[in-house]
Amino acid sequence: MLMWLKGNTKEIPKLKKFDCKAIYPTHDSEEKVWVCSNKNNQLKDEINRLRDEKSIVKERSKAQEERHKVELERLCQSHGKTFKKYQEDTQKKLVKALLKLKSNLILHAQVAISLFDFSKVDFAKDNERDLAYVEQNPECHPQPDKVSIEPANQLAK
Repeated sequence: MLMWLKGNTKEIPKLKKFDCKAIYPTHDSEEKVWVCSNKNNQLKDEINRLRDEKSIVKERSKAQEERHKVELERLCQSHGKTFKKYQEDTQKKLVKALLKLKSNLILHAQVAISLFDFSKVDFAKDNERDLAYVEQNPECHPQPDKVSIEPANQLAK
């Protein structure tokens, strides 16, 4: 509630329930025009303003949180795809390495037992059979009983 008062400089500010501010002086040196407002209304207005600001801050924080959740989900999907591709590439490289190792083991075994005879082993047929198995079962590794895990570069005793 606003009130316009005209009065003495000493009397008006003594009103306890009102917050009074002098606007401009009148022709008399001791009289001024005062704008007085109820202090309770000012407090209520300030409380309402602060509540509005609080709700705005809450809305902004919720929006920011949603944006972060969406970004996190996008990053998780991206990392999942990248990891899956890495697994597939690693598995393909491992299968190729195991096929070479198997060929080397067969060669070393034949050299250790007797002289090497190309007519005894058909490397192309073995590799085709193993590749066909891998293509049919892409999630499986070659069977452990078919592939030895001993190093290929050791000499047989």
